[in-house]
Amino acid sequence: MLLSKSHAERVVLLLIPCSAFALTMLLASGCLSADEPDEKQVIAEAWKGMEGEWISYRGGGYDIKKISPKREVYQRFFLNGDQRGEQDNAMNLSIREGMLFYSKVDEKGGVVYESVYKLYNDRLYELNHSFKVGQSGKPNSSEFRRTTEPIETWLRAAREGDVQTLSRMLAEDHNPNATAAGSVNALTFAAANGKLDAIRLLVDKGADISAQSAWYGTRALVEAAKFGQTDACKLLLELGANIQDGHNFRMTPLHETAYHGRLETARFLIAEGADLNATNNMGGTALHVAVSRAGGPNKGVRAGAAEVAKLLIAKGASQALKSKNGKTPLDIARENNLKELVTLLEK
Repeated sequence: MLLSKSHAERVVLLLIPCSAFALTMLLASGCLSADEPDEKQVIAEAWKGMEGEWISYRGGGYDIKKISPKREVYQRFFLNGDQRGEQDNAMNLSIREGMLFYSKVDEKGGVVYESVYKLYNDRLYELNHSFKVGQSGKPNSSEFRRTTEPIETWLRAAREGDVQTLSRMLAEDHNPNATAAGSVNALTFAAANGKLDAIRLLVDKGADISAQSAWYGTRALVEAAKFGQTDACKLLLELGANIQDGHNFRMTPLHETAYHGRLETARFLIAEGADLNATNNMGGTALHVAVSRAGGPNKGVRAGAAEVAKLLIAKGASQALKSKNGKTPLDIARENNLKELVTLLEK
């Protein structure tokens, strides 16, 4: 009588080194393939699958890869469309230990960057080189999507102020609050780029003016203030935005003008009643932020932040409040050797 083996027992048997006869039987049954994958063919298919334009949202902005055979143009953008960097490199693909390695190479053929790529379900996944034993840093996995996907057409139209495309998609029952993984929503993109007609259209069609999006839960008014889009701030307030609503780190629109040195937008928000002494998650007011940011690299001064600090002082922002680390704006100004601000704060 033959005894039936459990699933676990059968798995163990498969792990035991096989005889030639057993291996032949496995091949014949289709459990194993007699043909090893052709590496050149796999790489050629990978190039074909990766070719095109891809997008990923991260760090308060978005990255675009433009891949052509043996070349990649990698661009990074802030939410308002300003470019923050670009790399144009030759690239090679190779297969090692069953993984598809992607390598950027310089003009001399030296590897300047390396990662592992995986194409799956029309997504491009990248695991950076820090996963290797000899590389420091936290491994970072990124998901890139094709820029031709409907949601990307929607978000691109918002940041470009393309009301014709937005109107068409809304007429096709597109959700006005829809967004992509990791991205801000369409209204926030329109606000960051100062696209007033797009803002009006989206809010009129049901976009939530207070909705939070992206990894840090930002809002349309916060991003409009961050990028100095004063007219967009004005319109959003008219449409019902809350001037005190911040993102997950409790940076209000006024905090963002202080950090980024947006003097005219700060002046407008103060005139509209922004709380001068609201605190972020570190207990810092807009004045704390402005003074801290004014201390530039190499003992320099960031003029925009310094000007916002002067405005806040003139408008009566509290100089006595301490942040969570126990510092007043004057303490920070002294630490950064900001003599003009120290003088104003000591009065």
